[in-house]
Amino acid sequence: LDYLYLECVAKVDPVSKFVGRVFTVFAFFAFMVLVHVVVVLARHRGAFRERMPSLLGSVGTIFSAFFISIVSSMLSPFQCNMSPNGVRTVNEYHSVVCYDSSYGSSHSAMMAIGLIACIVPLAFLASVAYIVKQLPTKLSTGDTDFLHAFAFLFFRFQPNAYWYVLVFLIRNLVIALVPAIGDTVMQILLLQCIIIPLLVLTVLVRPWAIVAANVMDISNTVFLSMMLIVFALFTSEVDAKALATLCCIILVLALVMLVGSVVLGFYIKFMRNGKPFQFFLCHHKYGAGNFARLLKMSLLASSQVTKKVFLDSDDLQDLGSLFATVAADLDSLVVICSKEILSRPWCMGEVSTAKVNNVNVVKVVLPDFSWPDDSFIEKYEINVPDASLLTKYGLGMDLVKESIRWLGQQLTVTLTGEVTSVKLSVLVSSLLKSRALTLKEDVVLDEAGVASMASTTAKSMCVVHKNAILADAGNMEACCTAIILQRMLSPLMQGRPDAIPIVFNTDMDPPTTGPEQLCLICTNGVFRSPHVLTILLRAAEGGVAVFPVVSEPG
Repeated sequence: LDYLYLECVAKVDPVSKFVGRVFTVFAFFAFMVLVHVVVVLARHRGAFRERMPSLLGSVGTIFSAFFISIVSSMLSPFQCNMSPNGVRTVNEYHSVVCYDSSYGSSHSAMMAIGLIACIVPLAFLASVAYIVKQLPTKLSTGDTDFLHAFAFLFFRFQPNAYWYVLVFLIRNLVIALVPAIGDTVMQILLLQCIIIPLLVLTVLVRPWAIVAANVMDISNTVFLSMMLIVFALFTSEVDAKALATLCCIILVLALVMLVGSVVLGFYIKFMRNGKPFQFFLCHHKYGAGNFARLLKMSLLASSQVTKKVFLDSDDLQDLGSLFATVAADLDSLVVICSKEILSRPWCMGEVSTAKVNNVNVVKVVLPDFSWPDDSFIEKYEINVPDASLLTKYGLGMDLVKESIRWLGQQLTVTLTGEVTSVKLSVLVSSLLKSRALTLKEDVVLDEAGVASMASTTAKSMCVVHKNAILADAGNMEACCTAIILQRMLSPLMQGRPDAIPIVFNTDMDPPTTGPEQLCLICTNGVFRSPHVLTILLRAAEGGVAVFPVVSEPG
């Protein structure tokens, strides 16, 4: 409407022109809805429900892209400048005097209309906040319609930064509000207060799905911040007293933050009650990555685990802070001893840090682990050349060697045979006892040691399961993958006990009836397992559908 000089046709007062501008926004979206209705009727035979995601995506994309423009247009009555005659007038409607009823009620009417119109962008922002909150739940339930309808909000961002769309829109909203502040210096200051924290957040999170988009966003933000500094140099109207007061406030805030940081560090080091992590799982990712994941799930499922469980793939933010976490932020270090655990420098660095700081340590010994002879430890820097990396963290070779010997003297929970849910329950119980210092001797988890708890497995067999998971019992990581998959699928099948998948163990007889679908965990050597081949033959005879899940390369 700004480019259509309607005054040439008829006299248009500022209020009517502003109403026309606001109405144009709604008219445009009404036109999109009308086009959608026509297309659905003509090409999709009136399937409005099925085509609703496309409408939501189109309207949402346009609204997101022009969010700042829409809000700024609705708030234009609040953007006032000082005229040469000393009267403040609306920036885009120079005949309207701001905040002075003696010049008429036009400004009051325009402000009222603008505030009412702002309900729409605020409602959009509230809807986005609700959608962001619902996304994890919808992902866990596999609601593809929800994901399709609101993909326009999330497809631009990393999966772990899906919430950044809310930050993005709030930033745009605040930027649109800044021009309503009449003082130029305050506008520049507020924009800097918005831009700089968001620049830090963008650098830390890198939310955009494409690397180039992160680089562009960071570059543009830095450029905008520099331009604001340049603009500030050309500001002629400066209230020296107000500026001095502002500088004092900023200085006080900086001092408060400095003192607060010192107090927080003192509190964390000397006065904090409890530590954030109850257990820290030290493991070799390629030798026991799936077992570590399954153990974390089992620990968190226990009511006695009231704090977090550290797993590097979930909780490690900075490699440089890894040893500091072991030293100060956990109750117990659980060393998962797989075949090559002692050859992993970072794992031995964690053990060494635990020894120096008197952290409770428990070993979980897996079937493929064997304790090395003394010559391996004596020549550790030769056998493990990468161990020299620990030196820059203050962990010398003598300390590492001593820590390995010290690790051999710690409480041990030995896991034999295949991994089962029953053994995991006993393992969790043993780890909790070790933390409470009630476990005084080593524990061996074999079939005989957990036989008293096998009744739970027997009860599960009383239900005829329609779904089953099969893995190579000789491959520990494959067994862990099967149990993880079972536990992830079970919540999706609440109220249908027969649909919850069962994991076939070697002590189970091949089913004669029951499973309609069989998930095969494919790992190297899986078809050399007699147990796997027996189950597959029985499944083929019964016409059971088998679908493979490849969990190991090669």
